[in-house]
Amino acid sequence: MMSQIRLPIFLLILLLASSVSYACDGFELSKGPFQVIDRFSNEFNIGSCELKGSRAIALTGTISRLASKTSYSLSVKFLSGTGARIGIDSGATYVGNADEVELDEYFLVPAGASKAVFFIKVESRRPSDQVAELINGRVHRAFPVSIHAKNGYVSRFGDSVEWVVASHDRVLDVSAIISVRDIGGGVVSSRELRIPAGAERGIIRFDDIPLGYYSIEAKFLSDGHRGVNLSSSFAVFKSNANDIPDKRFGLDAALSWYGGSDDEVRMALDLMKKAGIGSVRDRLSWAQVNRRQGQFEWGRYLDVARMTSLAGFDVATVFHDSPAWTRPNDQDLLRNDKKPPVLNEAAREFGLRFAQDVGQYINYVEYWNEQNSDFFRGLPFQYAAGLKEFAAGVKEKRSAVSILLGAPTGSPGVFFDELYSNNVIRFVDGVSIHYYKAPGEFISFYSNEFLRNYRLHSRDIPATWVTETGAPVVLDESGSFLKSELDQSTYLAKTFVELLASGQERVFYFFLRDLVEPEFGIWGVLRRDFSPRPSYVTLGSLIRHLEGAKFVASVRNQKYSIFFFKRPDEFRYRAVAWGEGNPDKLLGKYQTVQDHFGRSVGGRMLSREPLFFSEVESLPNAAAVAVGESVVYSRDIPKVRLSSNLRVDGVEFGGVNENGTSIAVSDGGAISLFGVVDGVATTDQLRVRCAASTGVDLLGPSFSELKEDSNKRKRFECAYRAGASLANQSFVKVELFLKGQLVDYSKVVLKPDINLFAKRSHYSSDGLRKCLRWLVRSSPSVRVTLGGESRGVSGCVTPSVVSRQTVSGDAWVFPYAKIDLGPESFRGVAVEVRGVSGAPFPPKNFVLQLVERSGGIWLVDLEARDIGGVKSYVGLFGLAKRAPWKPSSSQSLQLSEVHELMFGWGGYAGKQGDVFGFSIGEVEFVR
Repeated sequence: MMSQIRLPIFLLILLLASSVSYACDGFELSKGPFQVIDRFSNEFNIGSCELKGSRAIALTGTISRLASKTSYSLSVKFLSGTGARIGIDSGATYVGNADEVELDEYFLVPAGASKAVFFIKVESRRPSDQVAELINGRVHRAFPVSIHAKNGYVSRFGDSVEWVVASHDRVLDVSAIISVRDIGGGVVSSRELRIPAGAERGIIRFDDIPLGYYSIEAKFLSDGHRGVNLSSSFAVFKSNANDIPDKRFGLDAALSWYGGSDDEVRMALDLMKKAGIGSVRDRLSWAQVNRRQGQFEWGRYLDVARMTSLAGFDVATVFHDSPAWTRPNDQDLLRNDKKPPVLNEAAREFGLRFAQDVGQYINYVEYWNEQNSDFFRGLPFQYAAGLKEFAAGVKEKRSAVSILLGAPTGSPGVFFDELYSNNVIRFVDGVSIHYYKAPGEFISFYSNEFLRNYRLHSRDIPATWVTETGAPVVLDESGSFLKSELDQSTYLAKTFVELLASGQERVFYFFLRDLVEPEFGIWGVLRRDFSPRPSYVTLGSLIRHLEGAKFVASVRNQKYSIFFFKRPDEFRYRAVAWGEGNPDKLLGKYQTVQDHFGRSVGGRMLSREPLFFSEVESLPNAAAVAVGESVVYSRDIPKVRLSSNLRVDGVEFGGVNENGTSIAVSDGGAISLFGVVDGVATTDQLRVRCAASTGVDLLGPSFSELKEDSNKRKRFECAYRAGASLANQSFVKVELFLKGQLVDYSKVVLKPDINLFAKRSHYSSDGLRKCLRWLVRSSPSVRVTLGGESRGVSGCVTPSVVSRQTVSGDAWVFPYAKIDLGPESFRGVAVEVRGVSGAPFPPKNFVLQLVERSGGIWLVDLEARDIGGVKSYVGLFGLAKRAPWKPSSSQSLQLSEVHELMFGWGGYAGKQGDVFGFSIGEVEFVR
């Protein structure tokens, strides 16, 4: 007889409770709350349930109180009976301007799964006080069905469009209504289909579908079960005139990082080819392929490059990192190795192996990317040194591979001014540009920000590529992506036309397939499942319209824009136009007109949506005929070059923790600019000159002696000492001469070390006149509340500023105060800034403006330090720059002429409802 075991009642209850499981049908999900607590993302488990044999499940509910610049995505993890993970499926991602979204998610259950665990992932670039909730979130048992395009998401005009409608439960009778809708939402065709019990699928066929973009909707019904709604999309294109892809049209696909499996990469390549794309941009990681010195493992990067090249595309790639071993004395290693190499010869070896191992598949390579941002944690001279060595290595092994100068983010600014002052243009075949502004602004942007520097620093104009341009999609206030998808299509057509008309050799649209960046939205002309967005159809239609045609003329004014293109084998023109007006009067005679989805739209007036005109008989009298710059597409890099490094007070400079353009040195600090001269030349043919600006003393002779090391490399060193008068333009420089001709140079900008200026004066003390009395200026899109409280020994009122965005648009907020520094001699200013309870800290860096009595404005760059939640900003007057929108008439800042101080932030593309706050501590002046 077995002995009986008696358990305490409380333990029995506990064991029973821990074993309770809930069936998925009708299961209520956690309400939340959900918010970004950490800087980037937080994932919340919202419940789990037993599948009880369910082959499919649906999820409904409402996510309410969505925060701006934040993404919300659903996923489900399927587990076996033992708890092993069977698979993960993702639902939709929601980001944009909606306050709430209705959920209608559907998931097929993989074989062997017995449990489902649900998650909501919240991502943002900044923490938010906004708390989202899931209202009435429930899981429902569903029957398993699916739809997919039989022959892919792209059909050729005149061919039948066929979709497979499948039932994965052979016990059920299933009926389906399949509808095809055009871009305007109108039903083009509709079919009914019955899949009887025992059958697996049926095929729906649609004939005579016109050119354009289409959504397909499937409504499934089965007696006694909740209905299922599925949707997808497809494109109908006309055939290309020829099978040669147009290399001018590119897509940034980053297939090595985001392409997925080999099958997914092949699907992506197939869809790009069907659109007519000729060039593909990928990614590379130097730190991953070259983890140890002398060892290279190309792995996925080589596989994808080979697949892309063999599919007929030109391949461009970019990297923006370096291995840690290239900085041997740097203990401050940063995430993703964004610092440049200190061992510049490592960049040359990387270039050699890149060309040797993968160069047969890659046509173009960018050295770094957006190096005027935190993608690059170094100074311009370091970028230049690495670029020159990398380019030399590539060209030595495979001269046909072209080198591109990495693109700036936004305007090139001071960082690129200094890059050009390090002779980078001479060492590249072309220049990369990123452009995300309005299409109509590119000509002035390109002329003012790029051509000016090309002409200043180069004998010729390099070829330029726009390697990134695009517009994301976001939810509108109603919770729909459609409006921004249509805006994305319009932006794509206008931008490609404007950029090609401006002489850009190639344009790459960003991005191929769903890429979520919460602060912007969702990038991509394809959705995650490869179904096309309207912009994909616009891209394919534009490529077919301009196939082989070169830009020849344009008419642009306040009312309309018309661009004319012409093929060498045609007598008539092709045009793209938008704006206001009657095209019959503006263009004269033409044969056909289509919208940017390829649909025939005869008789339509011009609007903001681009129209495509074919066989235009002649150019209007007002047309400005294209006159291009003399562009050099293939360049010979100099045979010799400088590879420079920097030493300050005996310590070799490895990089910085944030992107910068100058290095801080103390009064009397020792500076050494040293390195090697590489290339094909003898020592007697070379001379290296040491140079410096005012504020820096050269120690030793003007020309450095060249000494060969054990590797026959010619070493140089220039020594300097910093004076007490370092200012905005202080620098050290070395120049390389070959047979008396200047062939290369390296320049480092210096600035005073703000940490050494400990003596400070409050504006209200030391005999100065009074406390600062603050008011505030802001952009029209912002409503500002200005408060204040007494703080500090002086009792001065320090302002607190809370701004709320009333309409979307450019935002800036600048508190200001009258000031009179008189004849005092100050070297800078220090300001402490705190957060304000209930309002996030401003998203942009603070800027100090000094306003003269004459109205001229000086900008003072600020360095920030975060100490116990209080940010301290210090700026040096010697580094002040004249504001480009209201420059001072003086060549240098005169503090006696300053009567107003403005301290705030700006340059932010704000969204309606954004709230930010900060308070300013007492202003101290540095002697």
